Amino acid sequence: MSLKKKFTAKYFNFSFKNIILFALVWLLTGFALGTLTLLGPVRWVVNFSKSMQYSQSTEDLLVKIVMVLLVVISFYISILLTKVFVKKLTGLKRAIVFSFLILITAGFVWLWMNPEMIQFERGKITEEYAGNVQFVFGPYPTEDDLVRLKSEGYTAVISL
Repeated sequence: MSLKKKFTAKYFNFSFKNIILFALVWLLTGFALGTLTLLGPVRWVVNFSKSMQYSQSTEDLLVKIVMVLLVVISFYISILLTKVFVKKLTGLKRAIVFSFLILITAGFVWLWMNPEMIQFERGKITEEYAGNVQFVFGPYPTEDDLVRLKSEGYTAVISL
């Protein structure tokens, strides 16, 4: 039996509708799992790397491994969810589950729009100079921080 027939028998048919459904499910689950991955495993890997005094290239490699795992896991979960949508759910149940996925993703979008909610530690503030221009690096500023920075004469805040 061909790989395509095995996949179709186990999961779902390769129709345009099912592929679009899979892409939407992967987008929604990938965004939510990606946020959780950044808040959990990536943060843990970075903190561990710094505590072990690994080089930046080693830390980067470890983070890339975590990100590849995220892609693989979110891909597989999306295949399973698409299978459930196609083979197990109908009408209202399908709409409820899809709405739930959208609601979860919307919650994570809201979290990204309110970064102070995911800022677990304030971090240190450092300064660097390029000629006579001062650059100050620090944690994501709260609304109070922005007011204070403006009163201190800062002219721009760049969020990375």
